[in-house]
Amino acid sequence: MRATVCLNGLWRFQPAIGVTSNQPQTTGWGWLPVPGSWRPCALPGVIRAVGPAWEQFKGDSNPVGWYERDLTIPVNWDGRAIILDLRRVSTDAVVLIDGKEAGRVFWPGGEVALTDAVTPGQKHQLRIKVVAVADQAEVTRFTSSNGFRFIVV
Repeated sequence: MRATVCLNGLWRFQPAIGVTSNQPQTTGWGWLPVPGSWRPCALPGVIRAVGPAWEQFKGDSNPVGWYERDLTIPVNWDGRAIILDLRRVSTDAVVLIDGKEAGRVFWPGGEVALTDAVTPGQKHQLRIKVVAVADQAEVTRFTSSNGFRFIVV
């Protein structure tokens, strides 16, 4: 039997600094609703913060952004497969748990197995680096260095 936890809601967000940034800045997080977009559109947008990442931020031309939230896996999920399902990513994403890469998702969406990266009952930091470019060569350059949910089997 599957269990699901929806991760939609308000996430910490900041634009990435530099194309090879493997980690976001430690301070200066803003907020962004998920599902949503950091680019100007009809959806609710970014709640900005202050800090180096925001000094030159222009939502319509910023190709890389970081999403972050705390994540606690229910203790009764011990012994089960834990999967992060990214229903839609524009265009590619790198998923990190506690600062370590857990997997990647490519347009239009996909799943990342988190079973070996998380411990049920403990709090973890989930970060997702999203690269929003149309050209595969650009995606590779940014990743070389929209609704989210869990599926538990």
